[in-house]
Amino acid sequence: MKKTNKKFKKNKISRILDKIKNLSKITSENLSKITSENESEKQSESECISKSKFDSIKPPYSDKDILILSECAAAIKYPEPEPGQPKKDRRMSKYDSEKNLRYVFYPNGVVKVFADFPKIDGLKSTLLGNFETMTVAEAARLSAIILYNHLYGQTLGEVAEKFIESLSMKHENDKRVISKKTIKTYSSQINAFVNVVGSSAKFLDISQEEIKSAFDKLNEEKRANYTYDVSNRVKSLFAFASEKLNLKNKSINEIRTNYIPAPIKSTFNGYTDGEGISKLMYRLEEEPNTQKKNAVLLMAFTAVRPVNIIELKTSYLDNLKNPKYITYPKSTMTKEGAMKNKGQFKIKLTLQMTKIIKNQLSLHPDKPNEYLFFSFKDCTKAMPYNSLREYFMMICPNDIYKSSQEDLYVKGTAGPCFTLLRQHAKTNVVKYLVKEEGYSLSNAQIESKLILGHTGREHDRSGEHYDKNDELYDLRAETAYKYFLINEAIILQGLDAFKKGKRIIEPELPIKLPEHLIPFTQKECTTLRI
Repeated sequence: MKKTNKKFKKNKISRILDKIKNLSKITSENLSKITSENESEKQSESECISKSKFDSIKPPYSDKDILILSECAAAIKYPEPEPGQPKKDRRMSKYDSEKNLRYVFYPNGVVKVFADFPKIDGLKSTLLGNFETMTVAEAARLSAIILYNHLYGQTLGEVAEKFIESLSMKHENDKRVISKKTIKTYSSQINAFVNVVGSSAKFLDISQEEIKSAFDKLNEEKRANYTYDVSNRVKSLFAFASEKLNLKNKSINEIRTNYIPAPIKSTFNGYTDGEGISKLMYRLEEEPNTQKKNAVLLMAFTAVRPVNIIELKTSYLDNLKNPKYITYPKSTMTKEGAMKNKGQFKIKLTLQMTKIIKNQLSLHPDKPNEYLFFSFKDCTKAMPYNSLREYFMMICPNDIYKSSQEDLYVKGTAGPCFTLLRQHAKTNVVKYLVKEEGYSLSNAQIESKLILGHTGREHDRSGEHYDKNDELYDLRAETAYKYFLINEAIILQGLDAFKKGKRIIEPELPIKLPEHLIPFTQKECTTLRI
């Protein structure tokens, strides 16, 4: 009995030791497996909670609800597809039938908001925006606008008004995107189309034939280039209606692209000579309209574009009592600068320029207006461009053009063009430099551009000679001043010859300058040398 008891005790101890040995055999690999299994169980449990929470939140939704739903959707992880199998779409969505809004939740946390009308024919789902930049209330308002437009049918006039409003909003948000002048031009072009079709026409019912008919009528009444610009604005109008208002009228897309051909770029081949300019100057002396006469004279002597004359502000003058410089500022806030090249253009005034400016300032001696050439209807505004244009056409001699009418391209009109004054100023400088200074024709043409407000970068690609030096020493203004003197002297000499002999004499070179125009200290020298 004693032996048996000892054996039993020994076997029991050995079994316990064997169990301990077996437990020690559990490797770190097994431990990590158990840990990962526990973690996956916890994760799947968390995903189940997230999915359950996602399903439990019902409409109507608030901004807080959408944020919670977004977090739940991002917490739900899906297993990767097996090799060779397509990747499944893991988006989740919620729909609010009251507001006609569908929220689409992506695994990366992005929430896109759509206007969705499943029970209304003709209305497709429209992306309104991203939840990060849009509240539920804003999305509901946009969805209501789309529904209203569809049910009640916006007219062409209403759509056009909203389109112009959107352009104005862009200008208010960032003035560099679009200028007020461009908005005004676009409004005019859109209204031209609206007036032909009819502002009360239902936008969705406008047909391809009606659009073509409107373009044909504008082409007959205006010109081809204008109709081409209008057609581009109309395309933008229809695109705006489709994207922002969900008014999907595709009639404009059914018209072939070359129905309104693009304008052919033509050059202005008209020109004049000393005879034509002398006649013009003589007529201006007899004119009673002081302001318009001053505007044309200053345009002739400064060779700037008409838009830069009528938009010349008194603040561009260095001194109102005794001005010596006009400085057109470079563009900073908008894409459009004062000058066409958007850069600064400084003009050192000659005696004739100064006389004209002082005479113009004397029209309002007490308090100068913002614009040197102002509108008499509203002194706070600039002189209307068309008013100056009509005056120029009226005052110009009939034979001011020296080219045949077939060679002319005058932007939709048969009347004289302001370009004549710029071209003739350049011709005067080129003629002098070639005949008197021995310049080659190409170099003389490059030099003459200094008085036209060109930067000169096309002749110096690096631009190193046109930036800092000019900024520090006004080299461009000083050099251009000498060329302005040449142009002025030729014009005045031709006018004097016409007055004396009542006939036109082309000024001969070298130019005999009046005393006050001599750029040298020696008063006995009367021939201009640069």
